[in-house]
Amino acid sequence: MKDSSLDMRKQAIYTLGDIETGAALMALKEILATIDHLELQKAVVYAIEDMEEKASVSLFAQMLNEEKDLDMRRVIVRALGETDSDEAVPILEKLALEDKDKKVRLEAVNALEEIGTPKARAALLRIVKKKD
Repeated sequence: MKDSSLDMRKQAIYTLGDIETGAALMALKEILATIDHLELQKAVVYAIEDMEEKASVSLFAQMLNEEKDLDMRRVIVRALGETDSDEAVPILEKLALEDKDKKVRLEAVNALEEIGTPKARAALLRIVKKKD
């Protein structure tokens, strides 16, 4: 990924995501760990989002535990919702109830809506009923 063209680098990231193998996922994780460019980091998240759901949910959860940048955290939360996986529901519910950043909390609620399963709807109901 030495090409200085941002578009070329992003396309290479998306192409890795299309491969959908364990090796491609490992390569995307390595890229994410070594780049500082926010647009490329977002591209990696979007590429992972399109991969096998269980691997992406656990990776996104790990990324949320490590990520400090609020914009990037919101991108990861949005990607969790795009997985349409019940595996993401407890993670999103906890974020909606406990995250320090209001925008992350709101994004988590939106992600639960995106998932839309009975488990996600139950989490939304618990969020509504939660007292401060």
